Amino acid sequence: MIMPENETYAKNVQESFLQLLNNHLPKDLLRKAKENKIVKVLSIGCGRFREAKSVFDYFHGLEDKLNLFGIEIDKNLLELAKEEEIVKKNKSSVFLKFADASNFENYGEWIRDSRFDLIIIRHPEITFNTDVFIK
Repeated sequence: MIMPENETYAKNVQESFLQLLNNHLPKDLLRKAKENKIVKVLSIGCGRFREAKSVFDYFHGLEDKLNLFGIEIDKNLLELAKEEEIVKKNKSSVFLKFADASNFENYGEWIRDSRFDLIIIRHPEITFNTDVFIK
């Protein structure tokens, strides 16, 4: 059984990830959304999908142009992700799958119409130490 996560820690993770997006994500993704095109974001090993809130915050006002996909091999974490408020609120544009991310076949149905614009692989070590990521 997974222990409940400290909410302060979760908010810190989200704020840190949003700052990383604001500072380093190519602005052409915002431009694409503003041009009425769908932006597809994949989170590999999404866990509780804490970064979903940060991505929706980054695309504030353009949320309807955003599709988030999360793949996770831990059933317990995936169930927790499904209970996140941001996931429930945006259930028509958030797609979660219990699967092994190393098997390309698990993405087939998600890439039929187009590939992903952004793929997130967030290691806990870079949550607060983004210098490692940037290097």
